[in-house]
Amino acid sequence: MSGLQERLYVQFLNNQSLKYGLLALFLCSFSDASIFPAPVLTVFILLVLVNYQKAKHFIILATLGTFSGALAGYVIDYLSSENLSLGSGGFIQYLCTHVPGFTKEGFQNIQLLYAKWNFGILFMASFRPRISKLNV
Repeated sequence: MSGLQERLYVQFLNNQSLKYGLLALFLCSFSDASIFPAPVLTVFILLVLVNYQKAKHFIILATLGTFSGALAGYVIDYLSSENLSLGSGGFIQYLCTHVPGFTKEGFQNIQLLYAKWNFGILFMASFRPRISKLNV
């Protein structure tokens, strides 16, 4: 381990940072299920190494984080679905004006590709360790 990794590991194993480890586990689980992949397993393993008697609590916390993140992901998907207007008042319009590189044409292109290759896109995305860009 490098010096920085070793210091972070020792700080993580400190009993004071266990409560922040629980927060990190929940937030990683939440973000992993809703918007982007996060190192849930790494945080979980470190917490179990610190206090293996509470492994059941960690499992429940990670499950709650994943479940609530999945609900948030569903809401994000619902708000950005094609049911909303692509006109001036819609969520897509908000993204077009506030997210650099996000355009209506790019969004519609992604919709067409997903309509044609839905299973293939999800299958290939499961092997990608990062978020795909909207450069299609």
